[in-house]
Amino acid sequence: MLFDYEYKIKQVFIKPSEHCNMKCDYCYCKRGNTNNIFDSLGNMDASTFENILQNYINFIESNKQELILNIVWHGGEPLVAGLDYYKKMMEIENRYSELNKDANIKIFNYLQTNATLIDNEWINFFKDNKFSLGISLDGPKYIHNKYRKFIDDNGTFDVIIENIRKLQEEHVPIGILSVITKFSSNFPEDIFNFFVDKLKIKLIDFIPCFYNNDELSPSSDDLSRFLIKIFDLWYSINFSCINIITLSDIIDKTINWHYNIEQPDKYICEFSGNCGRNLAILSNGDIYPCECLVNVGSLKLGNINQNNFIDIICGDQFSRFKNLCSDISVECMKCVYFSICKGGCFHRRINGWTINEKREHYCNARKEIINHIINTLFKGSIPVMDKIEG
Repeated sequence: MLFDYEYKIKQVFIKPSEHCNMKCDYCYCKRGNTNNIFDSLGNMDASTFENILQNYINFIESNKQELILNIVWHGGEPLVAGLDYYKKMMEIENRYSELNKDANIKIFNYLQTNATLIDNEWINFFKDNKFSLGISLDGPKYIHNKYRKFIDDNGTFDVIIENIRKLQEEHVPIGILSVITKFSSNFPEDIFNFFVDKLKIKLIDFIPCFYNNDELSPSSDDLSRFLIKIFDLWYSINFSCINIITLSDIIDKTINWHYNIEQPDKYICEFSGNCGRNLAILSNGDIYPCECLVNVGSLKLGNINQNNFIDIICGDQFSRFKNLCSDISVECMKCVYFSICKGGCFHRRINGWTINEKREHYCNARKEIINHIINTLFKGSIPVMDKIEG
């Protein structure tokens, strides 16, 4: 069973508002959505945020885990809630920090944004409150503006680049989240050079657009070809200075696997086998096991205004979710690379969301990428599959 670990909450994704000022063609909160409450929700109120903080603190103390609260502000577009809203939330957060200062509990704030609403006031707020930002940007203008537009259909690229420059000038920590589509998968060199050479970005996360193999989503071959090329470009430079999250985890896990080193509990969820430790909370307090699963209404775990984290983790809904996560194919369990891959992203192997039976939608791509990295790092010294079979 995959869930044979001591349960910890790694981070909580808080959705202060589900609304957005953009209309991205591949938005996963809209496509294939079985959770119909998004459009009716307003901003998260102060009492709900306080319940999250208090429950989070109670959980980490009772579970004897590291006294750190990692909060990721997400959306929709989280900045739609407004600057005054966040100032109020930080007042609450600071009060809880003060109340728990003897326990030495530390709160870290991250925010995922499309960066179109950022101005000097926001930048000062981010600096004052030590926020780190993830910025959604798919690549050069001709790639980014194809699917990421304002509600009035105008492209968003120019204003985002202007605001990235401002953030960099003020030394606000930023990373890039880039969605790989079938279209953009054809341009790995343009995308890599744009992020690394032109924008001087040091932290990049590539995620595939995914909705059951539709016309926007890359195929498994598209994804493997793209990420292998990205890896080769990255490997050809001093790649230790840049973190490409998915590839960095594969490299680290591959090295540990090769030298039979126990793998630490630090990897992103899809390479950890520990799905369900990055809880997502909607503005009304509804709790889901992952930010990527908030559009699957049947996976709701509870509500923070009615349940606490301890009861939720020990409850029937979470037990059902764990069983679903552990229901992967026998083929996966027997795979030589299972200890590296861990079966992939649960969201991409839910029944009805993938063309593979209980296997990650991009299973073949993951095998190809892992094979390529092993061959590159160890010069073929480890036997690998010459041809990846489905």
